[in-house]
Amino acid sequence: MAGQYDKIKNYTVAVKERGRSIKFLRRIIPGGADRSYGLHVARLAGLPEGLLKRAEVILSELEAQGGPSVSSGFSQASGPAADDGFGDLFANPVIDKLMGVDVSSMTPIEAISFLYSLQKEAKEGSGKN
Repeated sequence: MAGQYDKIKNYTVAVKERGRSIKFLRRIIPGGADRSYGLHVARLAGLPEGLLKRAEVILSELEAQGGPSVSSGFSQASGPAADDGFGDLFANPVIDKLMGVDVSSMTPIEAISFLYSLQKEAKEGSGKN
């Protein structure tokens, strides 16, 4: 948009890269980012490692294809791509189990036990035991 409107300017946070790790330098500089740091930010935010590894695989595949929507999964004209090749990035057995149970038919003890087992599985899947 900065190319279309005089009053819109691009700025980004300066980044220092060392191998696979990055450090945000807390300095705003003119111009756009040279690449996406979404996975780095997601890791800093504490997203589960399994999710991050899957996202890295998808990103590698998209970069290998060299498609125009590599960084965002969106096309400018139509918004989110209907069939963007991502599959179900958020597929999770814990969510599948939660969605498949009839909570209203459980006793309180069954519900607590079920919740405990989901929590245990979620912790194991996130690497935060």
